[in-house]
Amino acid sequence: WRSWGIQPSAVLGHSLGQYAAAYVAGVFSLEDAVKLVAARSRLMDGLPASGMMVAVFAGEEQVKEAVAPYAEQVAIAVYNGPQHFVVSGASEAVEKLVQDLAARKIETRRLVVGQASHSPLMAPILDEFERIAAGIQLRKPQLRLISNVSGVEAGEEIATARYWRDHLA
Repeated sequence: WRSWGIQPSAVLGHSLGQYAAAYVAGVFSLEDAVKLVAARSRLMDGLPASGMMVAVFAGEEQVKEAVAPYAEQVAIAVYNGPQHFVVSGASEAVEKLVQDLAARKIETRRLVVGQASHSPLMAPILDEFERIAAGIQLRKPQLRLISNVSGVEAGEEIATARYWRDHLA
């Protein structure tokens, strides 16, 4: 788009898209973006395939209430809209959660994914990922960048390895 003269005034991207948005905003170089994405993929591929992700079509309070009993194994991974969330975590716990939601007549849809991203199952790789992120040059965004972690405009916190760890968690 920039080659056509279109200059963004703000950027955002979800999950892996946050890396693209951060690159466009000047948080890191293209080389470092690729390095982080490759490390993320390699580390996630090393995890056991013991998780799942499910779209849930309900309000935020309903989803939070439903996830609470499984909080050690399941997390709300994505807020897509007021009535559209994604939960992620250990397969057995997510399956029980889906049964609980079905009993309450709440619609769900299983997502076809390789790993349960943004869930407690990421814990074993977070330290290593943060160490890798600490090894690249991170800068404050040069244009407005909406954070996946907070949902608001990112500031200096996005230029820390801890931010990228929390983003993966």
